Amino acid sequence: NSTVLILARDSFDVASVSPGLDGYGIPWQQVLIPQAGAPLPTLNSSLTQANYGSIILIGSISYDYNGTYNSALTTAQWDQLYAYQTTFKVRMVRINEYPGPNFGTTVANANSPGCCDTGVNATISLTNTALIPGANLNGYAP
Repeated sequence: NSTVLILARDSFDVASVSPGLDGYGIPWQQVLIPQAGAPLPTLNSSLTQANYGSIILIGSISYDYNGTYNSALTTAQWDQLYAYQTTFKVRMVRINEYPGPNFGTTVANANSPGCCDTGVNATISLTNTALIPGANLNGYAP
């Protein structure tokens, strides 16, 4: 199935990614996950039939739980998503993901948010995309 599953906190998050899909005529389905959590949709209808061709997950579905940000998805739900990816070779794109140990990344300067201050635009560019040819990215050298 070519439908993209968009997992998000709210319709604002969905609206940040859905126009691009619409522009290419790619079908998508949103599932909003509130802070209290919610079940995932049925990911596959049989052992060989996937219901979604890819997954877009926005901001890890993170919420502020008394000063600590965590995902509203449970460990079991994350495991279900990862198993689905592996079984059906489905790509998951995680947008607005905060750096953390799950991805081997850390905050660039933990003592000063710098890039994330109000009014500061943090840009990124790739100067060499040779190691990720399947991503269809174009490098840009300022």
